[in-house]
Amino acid sequence: MKMKVLIVDDNPEILYVLETLLKGHGYRVYSAEDGMAALELLRNEAVDVIVSDVLMPRMDGFQLCRSVKTDERLRHIPFIVYTATYTSPQDEAYALRLGAQRFIHKNSEPENFLATVRAVLEEAQDKPDPHTDGDPLNEEESLRLYSQRLAERLQVKVEQAERELEGRHRVEMKLRESEQLFRSLIETVDDMVYAGNMDGVFTYVSPNWKTYLGIDPESIVGQPFSAFEPYLHPDDADNAWGIAPAVLESGKPYLSPEYRVRYADGSWRWHVSNAAPMRDNKGEVCGIVGVAR
Repeated sequence: MKMKVLIVDDNPEILYVLETLLKGHGYRVYSAEDGMAALELLRNEAVDVIVSDVLMPRMDGFQLCRSVKTDERLRHIPFIVYTATYTSPQDEAYALRLGAQRFIHKNSEPENFLATVRAVLEEAQDKPDPHTDGDPLNEEESLRLYSQRLAERLQVKVEQAERELEGRHRVEMKLRESEQLFRSLIETVDDMVYAGNMDGVFTYVSPNWKTYLGIDPESIVGQPFSAFEPYLHPDDADNAWGIAPAVLESGKPYLSPEYRVRYADGSWRWHVSNAAPMRDNKGEVCGIVGVAR
């Protein structure tokens, strides 16, 4: 019986190459363009291993891995992270903490890729549930590490752009590219992202604020944090108001207590927010960036 491999990647060329490679070596291959499509496919198809990119729209590879490894029906499926963007040792460590069995760079040789798939499948046969070693990440720890990976990736891209920019024309071009990269990263995250300056004014909110809260990003950017007050439950609003002072005064990351937020449908939902300081090129705190889940 052919072993079944699910490939998850939003790049059609990558999907084609991997499908051709795996089919040529006797595997049956399924494909999905992002994490949400993969989960939908897994409702109806049983697969033997998942190979997933990280940077994808709607649901990225880290989120997909956590969803698979916290689902009793799916957690037995070995998970391989296959990425060209998140390639640092910290990214690999986070993927393994989530429950992934392997972490492969996309520049790996095809022979190494196939050898990894074979090894993971053999290990799965010896150990039916590969996600039983160690303690699984709880929600707060997962959120903290996920936002840290996002913040560090953005910081790397900013530093790369700063080193490469020479002249006004190149500055303008690179800033546009950096903004596009920033937006592509942020818009793959289900969590609500926000940023503000030292004066307590919103400088950015992610597009999903409109979906979840009914807040048009253009209407709140440039407004003080107090503009968010009507959306906070009065009984625990102080837990949210303490986030910015804790980060800006200490210059350190901060994980908030829970607080309730009013959604567009009128419901109140519990949130926890992980925030970190933004720094200028001198290393001085110049604002705050946060991820609310």
